[in-house]
Amino acid sequence: MPKPHIPLDELRVQVESCRRCPLCDGRTQTVFGVGNPHARVMFIGEAPGKNEDLQGEPFVGAAGHYLNELLGCAGLRREDVFIANVLTLPPCYLPLVAIHRHSPPKSLLTAASGKQTVRHRIPLPHW
Repeated sequence: MPKPHIPLDELRVQVESCRRCPLCDGRTQTVFGVGNPHARVMFIGEAPGKNEDLQGEPFVGAAGHYLNELLGCAGLRREDVFIANVLTLPPCYLPLVAIHRHSPPKSLLTAASGKQTVRHRIPLPHW
């Protein structure tokens, strides 16, 4: 049975108000996604960093400049694609990463399995 379609604006509001996991404690704002939601090309990062958290947009700073160059080489602009991250909040659990061998704690994954992950924002087959 297919999942119901939820407009991106509705999902954005849900993500911005979410307090289900401790990631929200260390954020300035959520980093939802930018660009054309109907694009044929989508870039997905892991999680927002400091610059993304401050600006509220994925792939800014050095990574964003490099992505812009690559898009230009392909004859594309940021407005032509959709850019998002798997998580919409910066990973404030970084001290735990070394302990958990680069995996967030299970309790965090359980809490973060709601609408804040990219799979709930973009319908992808076989996910």
